Amino acid sequence: MAVSLTESDVKAITRLQEMLHHLPQESSQSYVREILTATATLIGAGGAFASYFFDSTVNFIPLKIGPQIEEFVRGNLRGFDSEGYFDFADETFNQINRFRRSMGSGVYHEAKISDRAIVEQTSFFKDAFSPAGLRYVVGMAARQPIGEALFAFGFDGPDDPAFNDPRTEAILELLLPSFVAGFDALYQRSIDVVRMTEAITQLPVPAMIECEDRSIFAMNELAKCLPSDELAAMQAPQGSDNTVHRLPGPVMPGFRPSQVIMRIDNLSPTRIRHQARNSFGLTPRQAEVADFIVRGQSDNEIAAQLGISVHTARRHSEAVLDRLGISSRSAVLLALMGGERIRQFT
Repeated sequence: MAVSLTESDVKAITRLQEMLHHLPQESSQSYVREILTATATLIGAGGAFASYFFDSTVNFIPLKIGPQIEEFVRGNLRGFDSEGYFDFADETFNQINRFRRSMGSGVYHEAKISDRAIVEQTSFFKDAFSPAGLRYVVGMAARQPIGEALFAFGFDGPDDPAFNDPRTEAILELLLPSFVAGFDALYQRSIDVVRMTEAITQLPVPAMIECEDRSIFAMNELAKCLPSDELAAMQAPQGSDNTVHRLPGPVMPGFRPSQVIMRIDNLSPTRIRHQARNSFGLTPRQAEVADFIVRGQSDNEIAAQLGISVHTARRHSEAVLDRLGISSRSAVLLALMGGERIRQFT
């Protein structure tokens, strides 16, 4: 079926294609949010979310929807298998996501993925998508070595003109090649084993990369110089010792997960916030949020601590990443501690 596009549509599509081909490593979350917002407006979607794998973590960017989908995804995600498929605890959600990824990159109306009557009986629909406001979905996916980059757009119902309008899928099909190319390039810039190994050698504290079987893949000279009992204490199961900081590490050969372990003696909140303000020009509130991120707190937890909305907390977190010139929350401590020497790797 032929689809008519206005001159304004063509200009908007061209601009989005250009933006997708120039996804930056720095400030990527706010940049991706801008693309997601413009695309949703262009096709008439009421809400949306973006999800993509970067620096060994899933980045999730909501647009005019509730927090239930992100909470469901993070609460059910157990990891990924040797073929790069995400493994979710919810079996129905797991099957649908595996089926979609097996189809490869593409534009997918929900009718292509699963039966509507079945979906409405699932826990992921009743507990996440429906209360979040994403009841009817058309999406665009780019398959990646691990998981996929995904833009999902929500519509009001089966009678929403934009939900069944051929124009919606036609516009997404025009954006798809740029979407795939852009997120493939972003994935390639994700922190890998080589760059993370180089980064930890420059940290001014003992640091190591530990594999899932607890074997040590790499460590810096400060860690090598530690007495054996102190080195063993760094590797001890995570407990109440707040001088040992752990964050997701690079994906290891065979798609094995890893973690970066650092001993951060005397790294108090005051020191972190001072470094954030004086070395990177963060505002007092941004420095406070940076400290919470370092402590492993989510945007929901930060919002509760500061007495602000989750939306405001999320925007503060994005501002911290933008100002530090990084794309991953797990890289905040590396950036603050290593300054310019580390930023090029994060």
